[in-house]
Amino acid sequence: MTSGSDTRVVAGRYQIQRQLGRGGMGVVWQAWDPELEREVAIKEVLLPEELTPDERREMHFRTRREARSAAKLSHPSIITIHDVLDFEDHPWIVMELVDGKPLDKMLKESGPLPPERVATIAKALLDSLLLAHSKGVIHRDIKPGNVMLTDNERVILTDFGIATIDGETTITRTGALIGSPEYMAPERLQQESSDAPSDIWSLGVTLFAATEGQSPFKRETVTASISAVLSAPIPPPQRAGPLTPLLMGMLDRDPARRLAAPQAAQLLTASMPTQAMGPPSGTNPSLAPTAGMPPPTQYPPGHQPPPQQYPPGQQPPPQQYPPHAGQPGPNGPVDPNGPPSGSAAAGGNNKRKVYMVAGAIAAALVLGVASAAWAATRPETSEYQLYGSGDYSFEYPVDWDVSEDDDGRATASHPDSREEISFVVDSYEPERTNPRTEIEEKSEGEWETTDWDGYEMEDLQRTQQDYLPDRWKAATWVFRYTNDDRDHPNRYSVRHQVHVESDWDDTAVWLRWDLPEGQETEYQDVIEHVNRSLRP
Repeated sequence: MTSGSDTRVVAGRYQIQRQLGRGGMGVVWQAWDPELEREVAIKEVLLPEELTPDERREMHFRTRREARSAAKLSHPSIITIHDVLDFEDHPWIVMELVDGKPLDKMLKESGPLPPERVATIAKALLDSLLLAHSKGVIHRDIKPGNVMLTDNERVILTDFGIATIDGETTITRTGALIGSPEYMAPERLQQESSDAPSDIWSLGVTLFAATEGQSPFKRETVTASISAVLSAPIPPPQRAGPLTPLLMGMLDRDPARRLAAPQAAQLLTASMPTQAMGPPSGTNPSLAPTAGMPPPTQYPPGHQPPPQQYPPGQQPPPQQYPPHAGQPGPNGPVDPNGPPSGSAAAGGNNKRKVYMVAGAIAAALVLGVASAAWAATRPETSEYQLYGSGDYSFEYPVDWDVSEDDDGRATASHPDSREEISFVVDSYEPERTNPRTEIEEKSEGEWETTDWDGYEMEDLQRTQQDYLPDRWKAATWVFRYTNDDRDHPNRYSVRHQVHVESDWDDTAVWLRWDLPEGQETEYQDVIEHVNRSLRP
């Protein structure tokens, strides 16, 4: 379809301006969206001509499903997806237009990057993978060409075009290898699996290329590159400095021994001065090296440094093992005198993986989840960890307990049960696209909240959503009530609700705080941080 000026218009809306790039799975265009008056990037996914009509319909369905899943990944270091559609027998994915330069082009123009700069990139990408993997999304094509660096030092992982969700079969060309072999994990080349560890391998190769200038498996032919990934000795990096053990731990050919994202994040923090890694992605960090010597090099379990990476006569420092991260936090029983029915979760054990970012890691990584404005106001002494389920994710204080019942509802509780402070998280399909309207109607209807003893609404308003993607809406409801079964009967409650509008179905996730009246001021910063971290 074209306009009068012969400009190609996609789906009657997006006006194609110029081609930005072309790859094995499609073409990326710069386009203008007149409805929202903004420039966007739009990817035309090219399907193999040899597909049957049924296979083509299946590929269209998978493209839309995968784009939908990636669209739920709201993070400063993950490309934002605005829309997905079918046009001219091709799937199209509409994304934010990033004003930056791909890492591969930067390496080609300027050569290898210093370890301090690579540490900043690693921190942002590991943080984004923690979120993606907690949602069951595996990228499958991490490489320098899919890492964008902006002028304000934002690091962005792009192109989820061949991603998988929860291990499902991905979009592939019949009989062809999809991905970049020199950055693909051995298990992928052997068609064994495409799970989270394969993303860690690809990220390790990408970071290796950033410090050394090219992939350690780059060869003249695709066949030679595949052979190198599968069996060639992995050369130790020469310029990575304190990042060497991190890279070698990510490049273990055994997925079971390979560093997981939380372990890699912890080792990164231990290996580099915090100042050298700079503030979270999305801000404007100073990348100047920190004065003084870096901390002693630490090595992940089972990974010894290659002897040749040390000058003659110099011995490697003693091996230190980072504690495991990514394990569920301690679970305490749910207070039987919890919030009233309809707001409290029953007891239960954690059944889903909890991604923990504690201690020093929280200070370095957790800020990247929120917007730059929120990061600037976050309490410096706060420490949070990320909880991810199949339907939602949120951050909570590191010393709190989290449990999840059989229905998937999570409860986070203050470590001292006498405080009677907790919040509950769950999801459902809303009846209204506007969360404020939804809360207003249901509080007077099926929730029967207005019938609670001593109920008094203090506030109900749409939340400022500069930190949320388009088509996401949030509202916050504050009220007071009385529960005589509690030691502190006068209660203060905050319900924060986020609605995600899509072409398929709408999703709502909600988080409800319950604490004694009078404690709201002391916990205001914690409440605001946790509320802003809530994601479907």
